[in-house]
Order: sequence, then structure tokens, then C-alpha cells
Amino acid sequence: MLRLSYQVIKSRDPNIIVISGALSPVGATAGDPNNPARIIYMDDFQYMQEMIAHGFLSYCDCVGAHHNGYNIPPDVAWDDPYVDNAAVFRGFWDNPHPTWSFRSTLWRYHDAISGMKPLCVTEFGWASSEGLGGYPPGFEFAQDNSLQDQADYNVRAFQLMREWGFVRLAFLWNLDYANKGPRVPTDPNAPYSLVDFNGAARPAFGAIGAMDKP
Repeated sequence: MLRLSYQVIKSRDPNIIVISGALSPVGATAGDPNNPARIIYMDDFQYMQEMIAHGFLSYCDCVGAHHNGYNIPPDVAWDDPYVDNAAVFRGFWDNPHPTWSFRSTLWRYHDAISGMKPLCVTEFGWASSEGLGGYPPGFEFAQDNSLQDQADYNVRAFQLMREWGFVRLAFLWNLDYANKGPRVPTDPNAPYSLVDFNGAARPAFGAIGAMDKP
């Protein structure tokens, strides 16, 4: 699908940037217990390696990447001795894996493609449930990030991507979905939002606005 799309797009306008579909960093492979031949989801790094083997780099200008920051800062690698004894969500500590780390995931992709293409981060951001009255099921890590953490981590991630030099563009998730959605704590988009349920700016909104934009 990527090859056909790339060829058609470039035939219409060779200046259009084609980004490969960003993978969800799941860090594991699971099969269907009722059908062993069927894979429900695949480790994102394994999937990327198979895409590389099939020549996908010839059919994109930028490699799509995706990462939500869980409850560790953007500059912490998966094997760093980072400690947060107060964290409710313990995935980073109980099940160490590059998938938990924004830094490790992007560098892993970059190294896998040998720097042949830039990365385009089509979604990233840190979730904070502070001030929302709860959190969505499955997003327990949002409890561990304060509103100030969210602001600091989002800004630092932008700074790191500039410093690394292999990220072509990045989209922060999200501006105002808390205000546009059902306005309930269980909305999975709300903890990432830069505004609250009432449309008031959270600290990350001002931090992103004030950060240097070279």
C-alpha cells in the first residue's frame, strides 16, 4: 500500500512529502489464542525491521513515528537508572523495555534505518490527569505527571528532537480535545490536551508558546 501510494502521489506532485505510517510502540507480539497463525499485534520494532527488509525506505520521504511519553521524562533512556518511587504506574521499572522511553524509541528507529531517512513524529505528548477529576482506564500513568511535568516534558521533547537532528517534523498531541470532547475524566484524549474541559489554558499551553522556535 505504501509503495502504490508513494508512486501515485509522486506522479501527481513530486514535491509532496510522503510519510510512512507511524507504528504504535507496543513492544510485544501477541497471537490469537483461537488461531495460532493469526497475529493480533506485532512488536513495533520487529514490524519496522520487516518493513526495512521489504524495501519500504524506497517509498517514503520520512519515516513516521509515534510515542506518548508515559510517566518518564523525554531524555530518559529505557535502561537509565531513573527512579520515581512515588509513581503509580510501574511499567518502566517492572518491565524494562525501550517502548516506555520516548528517547529510546526514536533513536531505535533512527538506528534501524541507518539514518537513511529523517523521522516524522506524527504524534507525541505527555498526559496529565491533574485537575480533570480522574483518568481514563488504561492511562494510569497520567496520574504520575503533574501539569508542570506535562509542560516541561513537552518542551524538552521539542528541544531534544532539534538537538538530535534526525527529526524533520513533530506534531504535539493535542491542543483542545478536552474541551471539544465529552468533557469527562474517562476521555482518553483529555489528559494530553493543552487546555482543560472549560477551554482554559493548562501550563503546557503557555510553555509551548514561550519556548524558542528557531
